[in-house]
Amino acid sequence: MKPETEGKTPPSTEGKPQTSNEEAKKLKALEELKKLEQALAEVNQYPELSESNPDYRVQKKEFWDYSKTVAPKKMQAFKMLLEKGSYTEQDLQRFIDDFIYYQIHAQIEKMTRQVALYRAKYPKITSLEREFESGIKQTNRSNYGTLEGTALKTYFERDFRPAFNKIQQIVAIQETLNKLDDETKTVPDGAKLTGGAGKAYNEARDDAGKVVSESQELLSQTTVTMDKLVMQLTKLNDAMSKLKEAKAKLVPEVKPKPENPEHQKPSTPGIKEKVAEAEKKLAEAEKKVKDQKEADRRNYPSNTRKTVELEIAEAQVEVKKAELELAQAEAQTPQNADTINAAKAKVEVAKSNVKKLEKIKSDSDKSQADEQKPTTPALDTPKEPDNKKPSVPTPEKPTPQPEKPKPEVKPQPEAPKTTKIITASDGKTKVTVIFDKAVDADKVNIKEVTTKELAEKIARQTGGGTVRVFDLSLSKGGKETHVNGERTVRLALGQTASDVHVYHVKENGDLERIPSKVENGQVVFKTNHFSLFAIKTLSKNQNITTPKQTKPSIQDSQTQIGENQTGKSQNKEVNHKPLATGNETVAKENPTSATEKKLPSTGAATNLVLEIIGLLGLAGTSLIAMKRRK
Repeated sequence: MKPETEGKTPPSTEGKPQTSNEEAKKLKALEELKKLEQALAEVNQYPELSESNPDYRVQKKEFWDYSKTVAPKKMQAFKMLLEKGSYTEQDLQRFIDDFIYYQIHAQIEKMTRQVALYRAKYPKITSLEREFESGIKQTNRSNYGTLEGTALKTYFERDFRPAFNKIQQIVAIQETLNKLDDETKTVPDGAKLTGGAGKAYNEARDDAGKVVSESQELLSQTTVTMDKLVMQLTKLNDAMSKLKEAKAKLVPEVKPKPENPEHQKPSTPGIKEKVAEAEKKLAEAEKKVKDQKEADRRNYPSNTRKTVELEIAEAQVEVKKAELELAQAEAQTPQNADTINAAKAKVEVAKSNVKKLEKIKSDSDKSQADEQKPTTPALDTPKEPDNKKPSVPTPEKPTPQPEKPKPEVKPQPEAPKTTKIITASDGKTKVTVIFDKAVDADKVNIKEVTTKELAEKIARQTGGGTVRVFDLSLSKGGKETHVNGERTVRLALGQTASDVHVYHVKENGDLERIPSKVENGQVVFKTNHFSLFAIKTLSKNQNITTPKQTKPSIQDSQTQIGENQTGKSQNKEVNHKPLATGNETVAKENPTSATEKKLPSTGAATNLVLEIIGLLGLAGTSLIAMKRRK
């Protein structure tokens, strides 16, 4: 179809559109453009939603991050079209529809941000939480992502906006009842509560107390109508007016002291000191972040992900920034109540994020402590030194001490409501990772660590067997990312024995046994983070394996440790993660590891090779002795 403007000279910007309908469409488009610009500006008046909070993740990541990028491009394209002066009614109508579409997206984002502040300030209002869950919150299964045009407008006007209006009314009731409750607990200094005025005041105060109780009961309900909310707010305001009127009629016995300017002076230095103190605390928090980064670089030189300690320190900085903003808002003259309330809510949101991170760290520390408790008695076992003596190099089957696994936890059935499944393969091994919630990652990476000494060391520590070590990580857009939260891992290793043990190789080198099972030829286990994992397989009749008698030279061993067999970043990571036997679970399984504290790092590779040569020689002596006995 040929464009209507073909063969014609496009009109200039100042020229009139080709038809009266186009003129009307152009004016309508300009009107909607102005509304969209205003809507986008209003969104930025409120703090951004927290990406780490699951209540807002879908709204932020799936909708707003996209809309805030595309909307300005649409606006710019429309302005360029007007400059060219060549357009049709259909072109103009498309822009009108787009502008209305993004207006609604902007309003949903703005209102959600407002609700986030309300929820942070009043976290325990049942009716508010109910309205948020049913009308505001966006989830992977229930959202407005597929709606547009009339359907989107209907959703906004019929479902979303009414829920928002109810929440605003609930917050207004909560704030008014708080003020009324405070008002019932105070009387003017020297007020006389006897006589007619005193009696009227006491009655007004009792009535106000009843209205406060009614309001609290209403807000605790899961279902409330807008009419009830409006009526209750009216009752609160009436009770407040009557109480203040009755209080004003009380006859004071002593005149209140005049509030002269002298009494106001001390408050000014206090406000300035508060701002200065907030600035000082912010600087201290920022220094802690810097120190933590340096400590992490020193302790974990190959770790590209943030530690929990660093995340907590950074979250504390956000708290101090919010507190500084609050102090500055309170120092303004005259004060702006809305600005102060928004700043207070921002402080609460920041503190909430810190508490969540601290809980994650606390749970992790507790889990590690629980892992180590059962293995303490192994340190007192008198038989441990015997296995280290060269005079007992017997290859006869030792009594492999059952790993006293944390009770082989019965794997919990995987929830059918998985929302994210990521699969990858390195050619020989396939890994599938299953999350029960949406995550900010699009790829799982698997690398097998083929450093021979590492696998042999783990095998010796855990009582023998065949060990393979894998480095698992997540990425998005080609960049490595860190995702918290439990996930199920399924490893297809080819031929898999029925007896499989999975260990997490910690940053400090300790080994942590992870409950696992073999299902349909795959090793299945659960974890809440990714790093190095060791998979040990044992056939039913397999004894502790003896290292091969190939005698590597010191130079070859050092070269093998330093070379990159699976990728540069992987060997760097392995060489800087010494494997320790300090983890008591592993020490109990293999007593010979009790005196070995850490695998040597790259700089001490010679000691490692000498140790291996010694063990190989010891194994050879053992075999010769067996033949002679035969």
